[in-house]
Amino acid sequence: AASVTVVVITVIAVTATRNAVVAA
Repeated sequence: AASVTVVVITVIAVTATRNAVVAA
């Protein structure tokens, strides 16, 4: 369960970073 949480958080972080780069 912990591993799944880490993966989800990583995906969200990557998506947020990508959106920030696109916005910039």
